[in-house]
Amino acid sequence: MTSIYILLVLGSIVFWGFTAQDANGLIYPSEHRGTLWSFAGLLLLGVILAGISFAGVRDKSKTVNKKTVIAGLTIGFGFLLWRVLMSLT
Repeated sequence: MTSIYILLVLGSIVFWGFTAQDANGLIYPSEHRGTLWSFAGLLLLGVILAGISFAGVRDKSKTVNKKTVIAGLTIGFGFLLWRVLMSLT
């Protein structure tokens, strides 16, 4: 289910990119700030869902419990923090 969600979000980003570009193939982020933030939020949600799925596989559990959700949130926000720190250098 998580992989389907991520594929749909990435597909919609690619489709939007083709429709939002100008004649030279450029997209101006300042004109599409709201849309880009929406896609960033959807991708963060996808990372959190992937983290929850990964934590469930690691624990070999068929149910999602509180520990699995917390582990998924930790993986998702850890990835986000890592990307923010990488952009600062």
